[in-house]
Amino acid sequence: MIASPGAIAFELGPLTVRWYGILMATSIGVGFWLAHRQAQKEGLPADDILRVAQWAVIAGLIGARLYEVALEEQQKAIASERKSQVGSGDRSEKIRTYNFQQSRVTDHRVGLTIHRLPEILDGELQEIVGALIAHNQAEKLKKPPSAA
Repeated sequence: MIASPGAIAFELGPLTVRWYGILMATSIGVGFWLAHRQAQKEGLPADDILRVAQWAVIAGLIGARLYEVALEEQQKAIASERKSQVGSGDRSEKIRTYNFQQSRVTDHRVGLTIHRLPEILDGELQEIVGALIAHNQAEKLKKPPSAA
């Protein structure tokens, strides 16, 4: 996915300029310029210049609005992905539980329970890391390949 610049291009005091607004303004200018150039080339009257320019402006406005809609959809998808990775922070979303009385560590994401808490706290994490890697690979296999 291409990194998005965001909807807002810049702000001048209370005025917020959005990218699709810049695209609209540019399309109007380019539309009139192209219409004038084409009319001069073909020797068309001024009425025809305006008619061609108005269609160019309409096409530019539609293109700018489609860009804005696509940008919003992309931002929604990014926000949704981010939210799914972060979670809600509820207590029900436990990742790992350390029970010192029973010398037990439980990783709730993969359903792994190990009864060697002191060794794990000393840094012997190979078993947990291995289970997490296996779980991650299994999850990747379940997902259909994305169309990139």
